[in-house]
Amino acid sequence: MAKGSAGLRDGVAAASVLPRRALWRLLLVVGMAIAALILGYIGLSQYLSQQVVPQYAKGWTDIVFLDIQLFVLNAAPAAGPGPIPVPLGIARFLAPAATAVAAVEAVRLALSEQRRRWSAASASDHAIVTGDGPVAVALARRLGDGGYRKVVLVSATPAGTDEARSHRLLEVFGDPSDAETLRAAGVGRADVLYACAEDSTTNAATALRAREFSRAHDRKLATFAQVRDAEICVALRAQRIGTAGDARFRLDFFAIEDIAARVLLDKHPLAPGGTPPVQVVIIGFGRLGRAVLREIARRLTPDDSPLTVAIRGESADTLPGFLNHFPAVREKCRVSQDGEPPPRPSQEAGPTLTFVCLSDNDDALTAGLVAAHSLTGRADRVVICMSEPSPFGTILTGRHALLDDRQGRLAVFGVTEEGCVPGRIREDLTDQLARAIHQAYVDNRTRRGDSPRLNKSMRPWEELPPDRQRANLAQAKDIGVKLEAIDSIVVPRSAGAP
Repeated sequence: MAKGSAGLRDGVAAASVLPRRALWRLLLVVGMAIAALILGYIGLSQYLSQQVVPQYAKGWTDIVFLDIQLFVLNAAPAAGPGPIPVPLGIARFLAPAATAVAAVEAVRLALSEQRRRWSAASASDHAIVTGDGPVAVALARRLGDGGYRKVVLVSATPAGTDEARSHRLLEVFGDPSDAETLRAAGVGRADVLYACAEDSTTNAATALRAREFSRAHDRKLATFAQVRDAEICVALRAQRIGTAGDARFRLDFFAIEDIAARVLLDKHPLAPGGTPPVQVVIIGFGRLGRAVLREIARRLTPDDSPLTVAIRGESADTLPGFLNHFPAVREKCRVSQDGEPPPRPSQEAGPTLTFVCLSDNDDALTAGLVAAHSLTGRADRVVICMSEPSPFGTILTGRHALLDDRQGRLAVFGVTEEGCVPGRIREDLTDQLARAIHQAYVDNRTRRGDSPRLNKSMRPWEELPPDRQRANLAQAKDIGVKLEAIDSIVVPRSAGAP
């Protein structure tokens, strides 16, 4: 089932690549050529059968050869004395016209390709996205919709450039870590670069190459590199904290799954409206499942009690190794896996919140529907996380849902759609530290009896005056300088750390 639907999606995508106008022009040329060949064959057959013309070979292969020569104005019998049959008279003009239209279209396509290349290479203050997968395409499309006049998508495969054209993006074909490819994308004059290839090593190499251009052109450039491995991403971000950084080159690392997990728990809180914390079930422990569990451990419950989390399904056997790398999860959550008895819930245990985090959309849909049918409490909920855009979100939920879910216990969450938001990616570690500094200040002042009504600095981050936001950001940026001053570094916390 999964393979079949994937093939259908690929076929639909391939069919939508060719623009509608170009398709009509192609059909016009083909139609003119076929009509000219048929009329030419009929007309030449009639003309050569007349006695007023010189003797020509009259076999069907000879007539076909003369017919083809009509397209290059070189069919000698058509220039002979009359009378000329009507079909041949039409074909004498229709065939050269088809040749002219085809030539004009070929020149137009060649010039259009050159224009697109020139537009990409000469772009300024634009955005560059590298990668071939749905993350790169979705992010490039969001950047184009979000205000960037020009967005260049750098793809290593022809399919990626075809996808770019279908969304009216500028495209460059080549290795994103190659200097010539980035130069063709205009990286020397770009405002921001997102390295979104599936291979984290390629993204790191792209970021390093972009830094060379930034220094050579003495121009500011913000670069965001996607890292697929959570442990590596944590280590790189920790290293990022421990350095003062380059004022002109901003580099940060991100994982779409981590961003999506934050949004997921914002939309589906663990303790909504001050109610008892939910009991969480995570079906599928791949990249998204791990990101959701890490984000759960970061969230505070009203009574600061550990949450009950059960890991089920795909890759659940990797849980022990995960907990060794992220011991904070063990401290904040009571986690069980397949084959283990679930932790005993507290007396005021809340409802069950199930996150389906399987990598395949069809598998996720099946598991989500099964989980929804097995719900026992009215407040229990199931959230199906879809890795790629899917029409099932509209079918299952929303105002125009085809399947009624009156209790609102079933929801669909688009991982790529929610994670590929430029504003959320740009909220790098410095922004998160600044928000954490502000939240720590708010918590401290609240314990002392202060309130936002009396103290404007206690307002939520979104309502904080710009000067106070800048102050928190400056404090966060200065962490690296302070660490260097005391000859210290930041390392990720793990079971093997000293």
